[in-house]
Parts: sequence; structure tokens; C-alpha cells
Amino acid sequence: MKAIKLLTPVFVFLLLFTNFSYSQSGWQSLNPTPSRFGYQDIKMLNSNTGIAFGRDNIIVRTTDAGETWVPKNSGIPVISGNQIILEHISFINSQTGFIAGNYIIKTTDAGETWAVVPGSELQIYFENIKYTSLNRGYSYTYGFYRTMDGGSMWIQNPIPTQSTGNVNFKGYMDFINDNTGFLAGNNGIIIKTINGGDNWTRVLDTNSQNKFNQIKFINDNVGIAITESGNVFKSLNGGNSWTPLSTFTTSFYYGASVSIFSENDFMMAANQSNGLKFYKTNNGGINWVEFFTPGVYGGSRFDLASGGSLVQCTDRGLIFKSVNNADSWQCKTSKIGYIGDISCVKFLNANTGFMGCAEGIILKTTDSGLNFDKINLNDVNNVTAVSFINDNTGFCTTWKSVYKTINCGSNWSIVSNIDTVEYTNIKFFNEQEGLATAYTDFGESGIYKTQDGGITWTLKKSGAYFKGFNFINEQTGFTSYSYVQTFPHGGSVDHTRFYKTTDKGNTWQYLTDVSANVSAIGFINELTGFASSPTFSLLKTTDGGLNWGATDYYCYANKIQFVNSLTGFIGGKFKTTNGGETWFQQNFEGTTFDYVNSDLGFGAGYGGFIWKTTDGGGSVGINGNTAEVADKYLLSQNYPNPFNPETKIQFSIPKNGLVKIIVYDLLGREVKQLVNEFKQQGTYNVSFNGGNLSSGIYFYKLITDDFIETKKMILVK
Repeated sequence: MKAIKLLTPVFVFLLLFTNFSYSQSGWQSLNPTPSRFGYQDIKMLNSNTGIAFGRDNIIVRTTDAGETWVPKNSGIPVISGNQIILEHISFINSQTGFIAGNYIIKTTDAGETWAVVPGSELQIYFENIKYTSLNRGYSYTYGFYRTMDGGSMWIQNPIPTQSTGNVNFKGYMDFINDNTGFLAGNNGIIIKTINGGDNWTRVLDTNSQNKFNQIKFINDNVGIAITESGNVFKSLNGGNSWTPLSTFTTSFYYGASVSIFSENDFMMAANQSNGLKFYKTNNGGINWVEFFTPGVYGGSRFDLASGGSLVQCTDRGLIFKSVNNADSWQCKTSKIGYIGDISCVKFLNANTGFMGCAEGIILKTTDSGLNFDKINLNDVNNVTAVSFINDNTGFCTTWKSVYKTINCGSNWSIVSNIDTVEYTNIKFFNEQEGLATAYTDFGESGIYKTQDGGITWTLKKSGAYFKGFNFINEQTGFTSYSYVQTFPHGGSVDHTRFYKTTDKGNTWQYLTDVSANVSAIGFINELTGFASSPTFSLLKTTDGGLNWGATDYYCYANKIQFVNSLTGFIGGKFKTTNGGETWFQQNFEGTTFDYVNSDLGFGAGYGGFIWKTTDGGGSVGINGNTAEVADKYLLSQNYPNPFNPETKIQFSIPKNGLVKIIVYDLLGREVKQLVNEFKQQGTYNVSFNGGNLSSGIYFYKLITDDFIETKKMILVK
């Protein structure tokens, strides 16, 4: 055994967090509230009081059985510029509990206030914890650790390989008292200790490569363990033996949550690619009831509240409550409720706007986003685009249908429906004339035009992947079409073709072809325009799209919008105020946006997140490689973030010197040196590819002779 002040690893870890900072944003969350961040876990302390928390220093509390949730971050300091990352929760009674991550925080008043456990910031990164008493706690993070002083010092206890077979237990652990605990491994093995981790015995070996991702005990005898592939095991004798209950066809790969109410009554939740699946039994697992819930894709955890009701949190910032044993759920942190992902935003003026959502839902606001009406098109497909020709008349598309409103979106009527077409974008000029981009497996994909208000459509330009339209006036517009060129002996190259119309899309003139996958285009006037790409720098044309040149900026997004000749936005994440000569990086977490003017904008994204800005999104840094703009040290947030597998990092240095950019994992181990060379004063971009790394949190650090700064990034595969 060894006590870990971990001299070398801790030294690296302390360096890693020096000057750790989070950039500020001009975007305010409208939905959900009180937090726009996702939740990691939820814990009811008694029938009425509960805690939900997220990785990014977010804690909310309920005292009315989950009806309302209030932020409770009092006592959580920013230590040496570091923001606490919260991962796992453990309470020893209704008042005293701990949350662990890169620190351990503690409450003694049921989550009303919190304080950092002294010394815990010098320890390991805690992927999980289990406290069995005020001073005794356990953690498994790349090894098994325990504390005897409440968390100030942790001791590593090596686990003999003869009991594990070199198994990685990945943090799936539970302890039922000070001495007895369990670890569930990544190849179907469960081991048990009865002396606080000094010795371990293998109590279950499924003889398979199944990976356990949950183990939980309700008391000294009854426990449940779940594997990623859907195998469920139950123990009634304190984990000495395990009985297989069921093998579900549903994969639990994306995470599992289990709540055990008694020996015979328990529930499980499994995250699926299109929602959350619940399983419940009241006869000990002999029979199961299976049903879908409105939980969104991503991590979801639940717990028991007052009167048998359930509370559920998701990593999309939503908290739900069920009063009928999970048969139905009500969202408690959103006035809108569950709406899925938002794919498009369109505002007519400062007050009135629309958002297209999953499953045929349109949101409408008439008070600048304070409240939203939910309008159901009774269409199972996502709303992909919204276009208005005046304050009352507008059109929208789902993948299969075109709809029209004549009362400013209060009601919508179907105009046409084609099962073989997927509409991706629309643009209407008047009540009769409009354009649409459509993809189809049966017939020709491309740009279609209607002359009768969307009833019939005529193909005007064929092509499978047109990215919408950018019109500078009623007659003149631009579009782009991406494709992949493959070679007979292997390999491929991305290409994009640019087109222009001067007659409302009746004809399209081919302009040029570039070797890049363009995701969005935006023109200031008939000559000057920009194109963004996920694999190339920002492109610019000054001759109406005939020729495109690379800039020094990496501004990938799916929309470019100019509100005037000087002010423009790329994906809500970059802004220019001088016609695209320079671009400022902004902190926006959504996937789509729409600006009413240079200051007022609205954004949205996955999971129903909605934001608003009244200061043009704020400015964070400057992206690109230019010497004249670098007047201070700056390390910007990587983009995109989260990423898979590649992301870009921008940094600025105000004087010449040796520069290092180093990537670390959670334990402070060096992953890769991105930069290690002498550089001139300026602003630079560097790419990082995590293709050979596992999903998780990583850190990147800028090091010069007189400046050090570190930021967090998340790799999601």
C-alpha cells in the first residue's frame, strides 16, 4: 500500500490546472433553467429533498420532491483559477454527502452549501466515490483507493491479479459498509472485499467479454449488476453468489441506471440512440415491463422521491418527474418540456420567432423568447426549415411534407406530402414562388421550385447534397453542392461546386469547383462571400464565387449570416465587424442560430437548448494567424468541443519566443506535444486528432517563458 501525495503525477496535475480558465459568453440560457448544462447524476436524500449536478460546477436542489429546482453552488470556490468538474455523488445520510471529480466537495446541510475537502485537489481525478462513513471512503480510478480521513489523503491498494485477471474495473463500484464492497469489471467479473480492499475474492465470472457498467446494493444482501450487452444479475446473499435474471436485446452500452426499491421491486434505464428505455419488475426479475420514456439521448439517471414518484435527470439539462411509476414524465426544468433537438431558427423581428424541432414540433415566441408556444404539426418527422414572406404568411418543411401558415404560425396546414423526398431547406419569395433543396433515394435529388405555393415542385438543378440558399436580393442567390471524388486505386477527395442564380432559382450557373467539403456559404454582396468547411480554413471570394482563396481562419459551421455589410456570424461561434477581414471567436454551444440585427440573436441546438444574446454574442478571442492582432497571451477554447476525432486550438503570443502546446489526460499524463518550437509574435491555429484515444476529458496547455494556461476539451466517440 502507498499513500498518494503522488509526487510526480501530482506535480504534473498541479501544472495542468495552473491558470485554468473558462471564456465568458454573451449568450444567456432561455431553456432549460436553471442550468443550460447537462446533469451527471441525481440523488434524493429523502422523500422531498434531492440534489442534481453536472460536470461543469452545476448543482441544483429540490425541497418539494422534484417540483422545483434551485441552484446551490454556495461554497464552491474557483481555486487557483480552476473550475471544479463534478462526476459522482455519495451521501452517508440525509445531511452529509460528497461529490467528486477533480476535487471532492462536501455538504453537511443536505446540499444547501458546499465546501472543498482540504487536500483533495492534490489527489487523483475521482471518476467515482463511495463513502460509508464520515471519514471512510473508496474510489476506483485507474486503481483502487481509500481514505480514512474524509478525503484529504487517499491510499492506493493494489488488487492482486489472481483475483481479477488484469481487469479494468472502470469505476463500477459499490460498498455496503466500511469493509464490504464490490468491483464490477470489463470482462464479466465481479470481485468482493470484506476487509476494506486489503483482499479481494472473485464472486462472479460470466466467462465472457461482457463489460459491467452498473452494480448497486439496496442493503447488505440485495444487489443488481448490469452489463453493456443487456445481461442482468441479482444477488440475495450479500454478493457471494449471483443469479442471471434476464438478457435483454437492448444494449446498455450508452450507460445504465438502476433503482432498487425492494428485493422484488426494482427498475432499470438504458440509454438508446433515440431515447431512453425503462424496464421495471415487481416479482424479482421474473417478468419485466418495457417502455419508452421522453428521456433524450445521452446520460440519464433517476431516483425515488415522495409518494413513490420518480425524478430523472439527463445530460441535456432536463429534469423530469413521474408520479405514475415512470409510465409518463413531466419536465420540471423547462417551461416547454421535452422537445428533442432544434434544427432551425427563424425570427421575423425582435419579438416574434420560430424554431423547428424534432417530431413535427414548432416553437413560437411573441415576447423575444420569454415564453414559447408549442405547435404540433402531427408529423413524425423533424421540422427542417422555416421561411416567411411577411408577418403572417410562411412555410415550413419536414423531411416529407410542406406546410403553410397565414396567421403568423398559430396554425399550419399541409400543402404537399411526398414520401420519397427529404426536404432539407426552403426559401419562398412570395405566396406562390419558392425553392427547396431535397434529397431522395427514388428520383433526382437537388433544387426544386414551386410556382403554386408548394403544391407541385419542378427540379431545377440535380445534386444530392445542396446546402441551402444564400440570396442577396430577390433575384440573385448562391448555393453549393458537395460530393466525394473516389479514385480507382483507393483514396478520395472532398469537392464542392458553387452555383449562382439571377432569376429566383429558375436557372443555375456553374461557377467553380474547390477541393473542400463546404458546409455553409454566406455573401455580403454580389462579389464578396465566405464558405466554411470542417476540413479546410475559411474560404473567401471577391469575384462573385468564380475564385476562392483560403484565409487564416478556421470557422466551421452549418450557417453563415451577414446582418449588414460589416457584421456577420459563422455558426454563432465567430463574428466579424469589418466585413470579414478579421473574425472574433465566440462562446456559443448551439448548432443553429438567427440574428435580428447586429446585437439581438437567438440560438438553439441539441436537446432543446435555447439561448439569446443582446450584445452580438460577446467576443472572446481572435482566430487566425496574424501578427498585428496579437497584443496579449491568449489560449482559446478548442473548436469544435466536444469533438470527434479532430479539433482546432487557437493561441496568441504577444512576443517572439519558445512555445509549447501539450495535451494531457485526466491523470496529468502527457498525450501529445502539438507545438514545441520558436514562434514569432502572432495568433496561430493547431489541430489535434484524438482518433487513437478513448472518449473522455483531456486538457491542453499553452506554455511559454512567462505564461501558462490550461483548458479542458472533451472527446466523444
